[in-house]
Amino acid sequence: MSRKIKYYLETSVPSMYYSEDAVEKQIITKEFFKNMNFTQNEYYISNVVALEIQNAGEPRRSRLRNLLNNYELIMLEETSETTELTEKYVKAGVVPVKYRLDAVHISIAVVNRIDFIVSWNMQHIVKTNTRYKVNSINKELNYPVIDICTPEEV
Repeated sequence: MSRKIKYYLETSVPSMYYSEDAVEKQIITKEFFKNMNFTQNEYYISNVVALEIQNAGEPRRSRLRNLLNNYELIMLEETSETTELTEKYVKAGVVPVKYRLDAVHISIAVVNRIDFIVSWNMQHIVKTNTRYKVNSINKELNYPVIDICTPEEV
């Protein structure tokens, strides 16, 4: 049996499930959740996703929690190693300091050897430049290459 593919779901993915201002992305996101294959893949979130959901207002917070509770998602945590890698990403300009949590998502996925980060964050995460900088740093520090994509690409 081959190894399961590992996907990290950044907060924008479950958030888009209930977004009514981007109907096309919402449809794609619902399809993504519907097609999640737990026999061939593993799906992860992190304490950062949980924190961002906790900071959402009601009823959005409850809806997002209920959505994620319907799936067997594996929870990852920030560690000193992810914090160190986050600082390297921020220092290298992978994401602006103001959006440090975006770098935290990436570092958690990288340190945990995730294959794909799935995100709708086109401003700081799903960008060719971000992929290039992240993977250059990863290679330099002996971390694996990671792919970053939208739910539509999975």
